[in-house]
Amino acid sequence: MIGYEYGNTRLRAMKSRLISKEKLESLASLETIESFITELTKTPYSKAIESAITRASGLAAFSEAIHQDLNDTVGKIHTFYEGAAAECVEQLLRNYDLQNLKAVLRGLSQQISPDEIMATILPVGVIPESIWKLLIRCEGPREAIDWLVTLRQSFAQPLLELRAEKPGASIADMELALERWYFIQVKVFSLTSGGAPAVLVTYLNLEADLKNILTAIRFAYAPAERARLNHHGLKRLFVGPGELSYQILVSAGEQDSLQAAIQVLSSTRYAKALWSGLKSCEDSGRLSDVELHLRRYRLHWSRNQMRKDPLGIGVPIGYLALKTQEVGNLRWIAHSFRLGLEKETIQAGLEF
Repeated sequence: MIGYEYGNTRLRAMKSRLISKEKLESLASLETIESFITELTKTPYSKAIESAITRASGLAAFSEAIHQDLNDTVGKIHTFYEGAAAECVEQLLRNYDLQNLKAVLRGLSQQISPDEIMATILPVGVIPESIWKLLIRCEGPREAIDWLVTLRQSFAQPLLELRAEKPGASIADMELALERWYFIQVKVFSLTSGGAPAVLVTYLNLEADLKNILTAIRFAYAPAERARLNHHGLKRLFVGPGELSYQILVSAGEQDSLQAAIQVLSSTRYAKALWSGLKSCEDSGRLSDVELHLRRYRLHWSRNQMRKDPLGIGVPIGYLALKTQEVGNLRWIAHSFRLGLEKETIQAGLEF
């Protein structure tokens, strides 16, 4: 497709530099954060690590190196494309901005230190890192929203509307407002831009579906929570819609057990991941295991788009999924050293 050739060639070359599964498992078997950082100097992160250790050490050096690497690589993706391709890639990257903004608002509300909030951010979206560094130092979510307005960031719009409608809104309300606004913008884009690529539409529908499924099964897992909903019920908590209708999602969320909710969703393309997640949840007692299996489904689907859509936006979708997964694994290993976890636990926590 016109506009994708140069960028996709760059991303395929960048994909070849991702750390292998074997290397990640080897890193997870190390004893200390210092040995971990030393081993990272033998990977494509070497330049960023060597620069970071001149200014910091330990976990701080690792976090700085990760941000530098992301800025030097993924942070430039939007410059690889032009025309309609660039517009589609920007819609894809906006989803990462959304996740980062949610992390900032959550961190500010919990009075987490700026450095800790920054460590959760993936600077791979359209919003530059300089803005994130400003927002994480705000006194609270309200000041951050005011700065978004001042900086003319589009994500300010749903937050201002929420503030006017519901002063003192919770962080959960803010996150929902942001997500609903984002998916509305995506729908508008797909209908008015001359037709967004089918792969991009499918990806964004997948994102909406996973958010909605997690919301529905949470209420089936803890049915008593439904009593706290107002007269609008479950439907008001959903985004999109994606491929799944609100009707089937509400039906799943109104079940009184996780198994019953998954049974309702058993005719969807997410069935296999959900049943696998249910089994893991029954073994561990953690609902988060279902989310883990859904994330793996999304990763596998995204990765496969590099092969199925080699001349289109499938390559950015696949590369971003693989790169952010790699960073997630590296962060897990680094923070596991700080927590003093056993090697077996660290390796079990890796996601591929």
